[in-house]
Amino acid sequence: MAANWLAAHGQWQVISGGCVVASQPVLNIMSSANVNSLFWIKSLEASEEGTTQRVLDDLEPFLSKLGVPFQVFTPKTSAELLSYLSDIESYAQAGARPMIHIDTHGGPDDGICIIGANGDEFVPWNVVCDSLRSINIATGNNLCVVSAACFGFYVVKHNDIHKPVPFYMLVSSSKTLSFKFTEAQTFGFYKCIFEELDFIKGYNEYLASEMELFLCEKLFAISLSRYFRFKCMGKGGKKRVEDLVTMALQGRIPPTPANLSFLRQAARQHIKPSEALFSKYASTYFIGKSPGFTFSDVIKFVRARA
Repeated sequence: MAANWLAAHGQWQVISGGCVVASQPVLNIMSSANVNSLFWIKSLEASEEGTTQRVLDDLEPFLSKLGVPFQVFTPKTSAELLSYLSDIESYAQAGARPMIHIDTHGGPDDGICIIGANGDEFVPWNVVCDSLRSINIATGNNLCVVSAACFGFYVVKHNDIHKPVPFYMLVSSSKTLSFKFTEAQTFGFYKCIFEELDFIKGYNEYLASEMELFLCEKLFAISLSRYFRFKCMGKGGKKRVEDLVTMALQGRIPPTPANLSFLRQAARQHIKPSEALFSKYASTYFIGKSPGFTFSDVIKFVRARA
């Protein structure tokens, strides 16, 4: 099914980005992704459908003219949503590099709301995150997600630098979004992306006033910087060293001055931030992509903010 779907469509669009700049001092991150299709997932009350339909009335012919594959899907149950995300994963395995637009309601604790004939169902954020992670793995870390669901930001809480990142880029909000805003801004955002091939510009011009941009490099840099700063340096680093020494002494090593000196030196070396540790986390997290910054960049950033 996926192979036939891809064969029916032509040229793929390449989307490239500029850089992410963290708060002062600055960590510059060059960033890029490949995108060639758009999947729109919606679940709204009947009285709310008009807002989305007016956007689609402009978006569908625009994408069709450019030859960009576009699908709209309306799940009626949580199982249908997860099944469709699995379908997108199959498309990705066959060569699709999707953007996913989530046009639903959401709650900070409950997740994405699916409105069905037999009542509403919620898909928890951690479950959504796992499905997006599977798709992103299939894309080689090129998945871009725009979530108009209220509190869509909460999926980021399940980002883990020990696992592959669930998306290359997420645009979402940690609060409620108005239908007026999304109707006014959404088409312009996608027009900028697929005409000018620049999602950073599209985000800044159309969505930045109400939504937040999360690039995988930024999430990784922040997580790793915090780990280095609070677990490997300063008071946090010293506490870890002493905890490791205490654990070693519980193995019945005599607490002689020479042994204590040796154990502390070994513990400091063990927790010291290193290129090897950076590479270990990055290789898994970025799914084979090279991050747009180096270990030295992170260390300079951490020390400047210490």
